[in-house]
Amino acid sequence: MRAAERPDGTVVTETLVNARPLLRASALHFAAWLLLAAVFLVVDTLTAKSVLVGAAIAILPSALMAWVVFRFRKSVAPRDFTRAIYRGELGKFLLTIVLFALLFAEGGAIRVGVLFSVFLVAIMVQWALAARHLLQD
Repeated sequence: MRAAERPDGTVVTETLVNARPLLRASALHFAAWLLLAAVFLVVDTLTAKSVLVGAAIAILPSALMAWVVFRFRKSVAPRDFTRAIYRGELGKFLLTIVLFALLFAEGGAIRVGVLFSVFLVAIMVQWALAARHLLQD
């Protein structure tokens, strides 16, 4: 992000982060979990379902936030960029809650330990992927 001043004196922020690589990394990350779930499908369908659902609950809200925050590739006011960050975080938080609520309201069989383990690992991998992308020159 870089600040600039327009000729009329207003300060704008140039968003230098492109959402496409972040979204591509999220898609590849989900594909890796999908492959792992396919491996578990041979052994145990309930574990495979838990792996897939846990990864989806972690990755989908993160991808939504990346799209909401970094979809602008033009100059925007710092207030608008900050607002986009808050909206992205709120959307990510609410979508995560809704997805967990839908999962547990459904009442279907799931391996809770596997679900939360995959969720936590997938969140950490998402953070690492985002940090790697954001710290690149």
